[in-house]
Amino acid sequence: MKLPGRPSHRLAARLLAAAAAAAIALAAPAAFAKKGPGGSDNIDDKIDDKVDKKVEDKVEDRLDRKVDDKVDDKLDDRVDDKIDDKVDDRVDGKLDGKIDGKVDDKADGRSASDIDKRADNRADDRASGRAANDAADRAADTLEAEAKAVFDRERDAADLAHRAAIDAAKDRFDAARRLDGADIDALKAEFEAAKDAADAEYDTRKEALKADLDAAKDAADAIEDAEDFAGRDDDGAAPALRRFEAELDGNGDRRTRGEWLMLVSEDEARALAARGYRLEAVEELPSLGAVLMRASTSVAGDIGDAEAAVRRDAPDADIDYNHLYVYHPASAGPSPKGVAPRAAMKVGAAETGRGLKIGVIDTRVDAAHEALSGAALTVSDFVPYDAPRPGDHGTSVVSIIAGRSASFEGLAPDAEIYEASVFFAAPDGGVSATTESIVKAIDWLAAHDVSVINLSLAGPPNEILKGAVARANERGIAIVAAVGNEGPAARPLYPAAYDGVIGVTAVASDKRVYRLANRGGQVDFAAPGVDVLHADDRGGYSAASGTSFAAPFVTAVLAAAGRNGRLDAGALKRLEESAEDLGEAGRDPVYGAGLIRPLGE
Repeated sequence: MKLPGRPSHRLAARLLAAAAAAAIALAAPAAFAKKGPGGSDNIDDKIDDKVDKKVEDKVEDRLDRKVDDKVDDKLDDRVDDKIDDKVDDRVDGKLDGKIDGKVDDKADGRSASDIDKRADNRADDRASGRAANDAADRAADTLEAEAKAVFDRERDAADLAHRAAIDAAKDRFDAARRLDGADIDALKAEFEAAKDAADAEYDTRKEALKADLDAAKDAADAIEDAEDFAGRDDDGAAPALRRFEAELDGNGDRRTRGEWLMLVSEDEARALAARGYRLEAVEELPSLGAVLMRASTSVAGDIGDAEAAVRRDAPDADIDYNHLYVYHPASAGPSPKGVAPRAAMKVGAAETGRGLKIGVIDTRVDAAHEALSGAALTVSDFVPYDAPRPGDHGTSVVSIIAGRSASFEGLAPDAEIYEASVFFAAPDGGVSATTESIVKAIDWLAAHDVSVINLSLAGPPNEILKGAVARANERGIAIVAAVGNEGPAARPLYPAAYDGVIGVTAVASDKRVYRLANRGGQVDFAAPGVDVLHADDRGGYSAASGTSFAAPFVTAVLAAAGRNGRLDAGALKRLEESAEDLGEAGRDPVYGAGLIRPLGE
């Protein structure tokens, strides 16, 4: 093993021996030039004692003790490059397959047993994780063993070279002091100088070997720690479900108690890990090109105190609390009334959504419902808590897009739907989704190359969610969100209010805005959202109102308007120009650009 810019072990050993010999060669002529009384047995004893004590006790004991100390120090700047190379060359190759496998995992939501199938996938994940973890452990053990073997071999060579240099100096001293007229004091001084030079070279060499061993051990640790980037515990199993508690932040918004998040690049994640931050979880988001880190305020202090420190190592990090988001509940009971989605709007003249890939982030879906039993539906669960998963809202939203039965037809029934379950019923009775779950869901949907993501949910501004949305936009993915149902005077809600997100309000069949819809510059389009018929999680159909049920209309229209699976700026501009202007002339805070119309109609 070599550090950048450091001589090889063999070359360094030769340099050590040569330096000691040079010091002796320079010392000997000066000693021979002096004249003085001969030596004595007392001097012999004195020199022998000095060599034994200073060489054996002072050098060997001290250096051996230093070598045998437990290696706990962090890598310094010289070692950082080496570890990065080790991790890149020996770790990434071993873990990429596992991470890709995790991203590609999915449950088949086409049957009533979708929950059981998700459980089977979790079991497969655990088995895959254990195998990958075992491979990483073996690689780490091999690397450390090889480094230790090199260390032992080179340490023995350095010991021999050091002893040889000391012995050579002593032999020269013995030979010189027996000459007539030898200056014993001068010879002793020259001997001490040569020995000190050999000791110094020996110390330097041993420190270099120790640094190499430190680097190797830290590289081995990095191999094992890299398992965290796959979102798994040390035993390779999927992370255990956590206990949920909520609290309010300074603005009165709900967040998970004692947690905050960082969304960073992979390089920044390595820098933070090397700095020694104690993190609750580290998960790679490969499709977004980022790493999501979760920290505890009980460990790292309040987010305000930690942000300045974090930015020294991760200046571009997105940092915020793990906020909670909600949705507008659907109808309380079944209803034969309501307007079916395809009766309210056709996505295209003969459009059924074939070839479209649409993402939905919502509650669990009742895949056994007759309206969804034939849908091309792939589901995955992102709730990290041991809590019930409601199924009402997600079932409603997905059915509006892709439902089909003898009595019901959605907007794009042949589209491929990728649905991420993020909502859970909290102990306090509220139904919520965390920022963490939503961001992980966006990454999963990006991995499946969806063209549009529907977010019929709303909540406070959050830098982590904002960063994830921006990264999804950079991949060409359109994000559609409901503007919320808190009333005309309510503050803007997110993610609808973010740049890069298409905010949707709801209108009735008479094209009047839904009375509880939020208003403001975040409104981009209006769509049917009052008394919309949809499948419910009780096996029947209900009618409901709200911006949550208008967003799927815009999602389906945008997906159909895209080319090669992506919505370009030109298509979005044409949709804005072709929208039916409602309310005030031109764009306004109530209807945005107006009632969206599919292109070509």
